Amino acid sequence: STWGEQICPHRIVDDFGQGFSMGCIGGAVFYFFKGMFNSPKRERFFGGIKHLKRRAPILGGSFALWAGLFSTCDCTLIYVRGKEDMINPIIAGTITGGALAIRAGFRVALRNAFFGGVILTMIELVQLGMMKYQMRTQLQEMHEMQKMQNEREVAMLKEMRPDLFAAAERRATKEKQQPSQPSKATIKDY
Repeated sequence: STWGEQICPHRIVDDFGQGFSMGCIGGAVFYFFKGMFNSPKRERFFGGIKHLKRRAPILGGSFALWAGLFSTCDCTLIYVRGKEDMINPIIAGTITGGALAIRAGFRVALRNAFFGGVILTMIELVQLGMMKYQMRTQLQEMHEMQKMQNEREVAMLKEMRPDLFAAAERRATKEKQQPSQPSKATIKDY
């Protein structure tokens, strides 16, 4: 829910569709240029179109499968653990990486699970760093705005009641001119 995601059951279907769309669009660009590169000189454009029509939907299906399985694991972890934090996507990435590679054998699945967890850990850490940076800049902006507003209010008060500020300035200059002597109460305390 970092980016305003939907609640879980609907999110799984959305992520399937978004994964398919991202895979198809990215695959269309990649396979178009790959098809152009591998085609004869006079047929480069049509070769690129032919190659992207053949391969982009396959890549879209792979992305959809990964995104859907990841969302399913993430939503399951949210339900089982009862909380939504940065550990759920890391575990979901580990499970997804392993589950998608299980047909290649246990060792390959274990390696892919490890890399899926590492990649999702890096993504979560980058998101956390960005969030902290944004919060820090927002706090700085809020402090600057508050300071400017206070200065404006003081300026308005000076215009409305100059006698108050003149008395306060006289008092401040008197205190600067006379050295401050400790009161008797503070001497007894020592």
